[in-house]
Amino acid sequence: TTMLNMAEVQVNGLGVFGFSSNRALVRSASQSSTYCALLNCGNASRAVDGITGGSWTLLQSQRTTSQAQPWWEVDLGANYGLEQIRI
Repeated sequence: TTMLNMAEVQVNGLGVFGFSSNRALVRSASQSSTYCALLNCGNASRAVDGITGGSWTLLQSQRTTSQAQPWWEVDLGANYGLEQIRI
């Protein structure tokens, strides 16, 4: 079993006037489960909030529980020509 832990996901794609931007920023995100410890739950939205620090104690990352095939996903809301994905 594995626990999935991510600080930030950035999906860069072309937007208005050909400028590249992070298409994942503050979009709807979900994950297979949510790990909670000491009043801190690793919500999927933390991976698209623009905070790249990654500190669990400062609420900057998401976590799933330990499971066979953990997953995380983001709804980009539209189709884009993608340039780069950073995890």
